[in-house]
Amino acid sequence: MRIAIDLGEYFTPAWKISAGALEYETLSRVTAGHEDVNILLPHSSFIAAEDKDPSSWDGVILREPRPELNIPQVLISSGYGKEHVSVTTNNHEIGRLAGAQFVSMGLRSLAFFGWDYRPPSVARWRGFSQYLESREIEPVFIHLGKYKKPWEVLPKIPKPCGILAFNDNKALWLLSLCKELGLEVPRDVHIISVDNSPACMESTPTLSSIAIPFALIGYRAAQLCEKMVNGEAVESIQIPPSGLIIRDSVMVEKGDMRSAASVAHYLRTNLSYPIQMEDIARRSSISRRRLERMFRSAYGASPIAYLRELRLEQAKVMLRSSDAPLKTIVEKCGFSNTIHLCHIFKRTIGLTPMDYRKAHSNNP
Repeated sequence: MRIAIDLGEYFTPAWKISAGALEYETLSRVTAGHEDVNILLPHSSFIAAEDKDPSSWDGVILREPRPELNIPQVLISSGYGKEHVSVTTNNHEIGRLAGAQFVSMGLRSLAFFGWDYRPPSVARWRGFSQYLESREIEPVFIHLGKYKKPWEVLPKIPKPCGILAFNDNKALWLLSLCKELGLEVPRDVHIISVDNSPACMESTPTLSSIAIPFALIGYRAAQLCEKMVNGEAVESIQIPPSGLIIRDSVMVEKGDMRSAASVAHYLRTNLSYPIQMEDIARRSSISRRRLERMFRSAYGASPIAYLRELRLEQAKVMLRSSDAPLKTIVEKCGFSNTIHLCHIFKRTIGLTPMDYRKAHSNNP
């Protein structure tokens, strides 16, 4: 079975999506015996010429429909109707997450910077605006390419303000506009973007951004495409964003940031111990409710959810890079017992720990 990933040469997240699909190819062979699943990358310079020919494909993962191919297709973009199977991020939740962050900072002058006709942008705006309206805040829509120009609208928005940009590229443009207008980020304008691309760390100031699990999107898209090629009925999937990564474009309370960093360090260095939320709050000398709100603001997750993710990632590292028995991994990573470890692996990645180790035995 030959499944192609045809997302174009210049689509930035394509390599992450492709990596997720290739991981599905590897794991499906090891765990389910799907020896005939082959993921093709038509835009790769290393692929054989015949593999670039759509007539040789059994299924394809695309950004937009191509009915002329007449093969099963899975889209990684939304807005093309229910008749098309898609695997996308939950854009409504992206908007809600940004709105919640701004509200937690006490901001009430808020705006969205994007398109009013592209489905992902519209969904992010709706999640953003609906959350804010439920808290009696009326956000502004700064349109891209229509109506009033951004440089005419931005100076009129009361400061300090918070702006959710559609993606990192638009946020970088917004940073430049703020500089031209004499507005300081984050003193006058707080900016949150989407995609968490490497450019976020290269800008000045660095960009706070909502991460999208592109690799998981690729993994699930390959999984659905295989089922479609086999004639199975499938439904579209929406995957929630990974979380908000706080950087310098958003100013949060300095004391809270130090507390969040301290808590995160404590969790990273004490994985093997049984840690409860009460223990963390007692160590931080602040209330549990304020601690959870502060930590979620800084890391996009509660302390306990963050700890679970740390433990899972450490267990993955040990399974890939060592021959340590499960009992040792359980002890080192803080799981209750091997049953708990197996349950977490099956629930999160669909494999037992030993299946995961076998799949990565040649790929540490």
